[in-house]
Amino acid sequence: RGPEALALELNLRDEDRVEEAVEEAIDHFGEVDIVVNNASAIQLANVADLPADRFDLLTDVNVRGTHLVAHAF
Repeated sequence: RGPEALALELNLRDEDRVEEAVEEAIDHFGEVDIVVNNASAIQLANVADLPADRFDLLTDVNVRGTHLVAHAF
């Protein structure tokens, strides 16, 4: 038998949903040995030209989202 995987779709900016997803993973596997925490938002533009709402999205997903997933496990 090969390795198992579980793909979950969620908004990393939603802390409650992140915690639910972790519970789903633990319920599915019993324990979790590896988490591929690689979600990302990108903007191929100069930072000086970046609107504030887009900057918020980038930091919410790339920094806060990564932290929430790691912390929930």
